[in-house]
Amino acid sequence: MHDAEFIAHLVGYLPKQELQKLAVLSPGGAAGVLLVHELVVRAARTRDGTVDLAGEVERYLDRLEGEMTPSALRQIHLSRKALLDEHARRGCGEPDWLSYALLQLEGVKCDVFGKYAQRPIVSSGSLAALMSCIDAREQYAFSLPQGKRLAYYSACVDEYGIALDGAQGRIKAELLHHLGKAYRRCGDIDKALATFQKLLEIEPNWHATLGQIVHLGTQHGVGDTTRQAGERALHQLLGLMLESSASVPLRVAMAVLSNLRSYPSVVAQLNSDELSVKSLSRIINQAALEGLDQFYDAFYAFTSKFGYEHPDVSFKLVSAAGDMFEISPESIGKSHLLSVGETLANVSQNALRSGDEGLARRLSGLSLVYAEALLAEGDPDGFTRRGIAKIFTVAGHSSRALEVINVVPVDKLDHWLLYRRAEAELAQGMPEALATAKDALIRAQADPRAEKNLAAYFDMMSRCLSAAGDTKGALDQTQQALAHCSGGRFLRELTDRLALLEAKAWG
Repeated sequence: MHDAEFIAHLVGYLPKQELQKLAVLSPGGAAGVLLVHELVVRAARTRDGTVDLAGEVERYLDRLEGEMTPSALRQIHLSRKALLDEHARRGCGEPDWLSYALLQLEGVKCDVFGKYAQRPIVSSGSLAALMSCIDAREQYAFSLPQGKRLAYYSACVDEYGIALDGAQGRIKAELLHHLGKAYRRCGDIDKALATFQKLLEIEPNWHATLGQIVHLGTQHGVGDTTRQAGERALHQLLGLMLESSASVPLRVAMAVLSNLRSYPSVVAQLNSDELSVKSLSRIINQAALEGLDQFYDAFYAFTSKFGYEHPDVSFKLVSAAGDMFEISPESIGKSHLLSVGETLANVSQNALRSGDEGLARRLSGLSLVYAEALLAEGDPDGFTRRGIAKIFTVAGHSSRALEVINVVPVDKLDHWLLYRRAEAELAQGMPEALATAKDALIRAQADPRAEKNLAAYFDMMSRCLSAAGDTKGALDQTQQALAHCSGGRFLRELTDRLALLEAKAWG
């Protein structure tokens, strides 16, 4: 099996189409993948077919200037064995497109980055060498303890800045891009934005740099200038993605979707357009087919922001990407456990609302595996405990949710945790739920970051008051929830709930 674009690179687009008509090339069971007839493979195979395939992959990456398009990434995965065999034959020599390809493979890159991360960054070598060494450094930095990363990124800032002197063309662009990333990781947002904007003067449509500006706009405490620049970059990338699913490299696309949660006005705009939501779901599904670990964070963002309004799209996506969830937590990696667990909980909730109890049970059961894995990792922080509590409550284990939250010291309880505690207490029929919900609401009202979520806090108050027998109070809180609701399905549900409460109060 080979990527269709890679086949076109080898033989040309028109010959590829003719070969498909003759069934010499046939669909490979996944989007963008073609099977080559076995007789052709045997006839074309030379004494050392590994060298031929690895060499063609290198030439393909060279033609793309290392751009990790869906086609390039797919062919790297399909050629995994040949690339590894060729790497074993060559050994770790000068970094090249083969080493860069291996750095894209999970489970392989850890054996490669250490050998190239220590090499000096220079602008006089090849593009392949520069990209391999910088990528190796990024992978190496992720392997460092959190406390040592800032110093490492600061050293990278100095080295990239020196290498920029005299750099030209694509080499200069790559150095600017990674200098901007290093500034961001050092917390220097203004210098990062200025560096990225300088790069966009050279490469106006460089997807990865636009993605970095989107990411900058999500950082806590950034000014309006950075925030607005992030939103403009987000609109530009989404426009490209919606126009053609293959126009933006998958990893950039997944990062863009992961960051959508921080841009509520963009989410609201997309939620009103089901065709756009479906288009984005197809891109996420493609990432699942490629086995990208970035898939999990993007899927979590997608289900949390679009699953409520478009449950059927989420159900289809879960079905299509099911294999990505039914693997052991160890295979996924601890950095993605929370995203996976919350994703499954989100879709389970939506399945229950839609009347599909079987799917809801299956997904919530799967989510518990990830909640337990997170607890087994040690002492989770407050943010993680919030997610674990949600998973347990959705799965019908609200007592476990309370166990997870109640170990948090009182002075560390934020409104996010209090909301989940009220939710679990309400599920347990505990009268304390009302006081907890009130505390959560008061704290949320004092937090500008929670402004877009206030409708949910008022709704929780309403539910707790209703459970306590105070229908009039519940009605008042539902009216407040409606006043703070931006629209969509939640608005319709609150409207229906208000009608029921009014009938009960005045009936």
